[in-house]
Amino acid sequence: MSTSLRRLILVATIFIASAPLQALRSTAAAADEPANPGHLKKLLLERAETLRSYVDATRAAYETDTITLEQLLAANQELLEAELEVADSKEKRIAIYKKMVDNARQVEAKVKALHDAGARGGEAEKYYHAKATRLRMEIGLERVRLAPEKDPPKERLLRKPGATDSSQFPIAVR
Repeated sequence: MSTSLRRLILVATIFIASAPLQALRSTAAAADEPANPGHLKKLLLERAETLRSYVDATRAAYETDTITLEQLLAANQELLEAELEVADSKEKRIAIYKKMVDNARQVEAKVKALHDAGARGGEAEKYYHAKATRLRMEIGLERVRLAPEKDPPKERLLRKPGATDSSQFPIAVR
């Protein structure tokens, strides 16, 4: 084997071996950056907009019979969850949860009809999962309705029994 070929193989091996280290360095540098709420909001809005395009494309595919109703409803559910993350008022959260409940009811009705007919797609686990999902959406809607306007929509921290200051809020509830 020629010397130049050996050098090339050595350089390639060193380059390939160092790639994970470079990735770790850039990840560590990103972790050292301070949190930026504006950047987070921008990412959440971009995700919601991307999912709107995804739902439009999924709807077009459904209309041409290339995907199932379940796939369309799942795409719509993902969009609604993304919109919920950027909703900035109680009224908006309620409206989104209402859509989520409607979406979940459609899925449950479809699966129940298949279940009652003993058809494929209506297996017991799918039916009970669809029902549990609908119940989860209805519970979310009721929680938003019952929450005061200033309550954070995403996560509440519960005080540990006997806790006296804010540093003792270790129990996160979604």
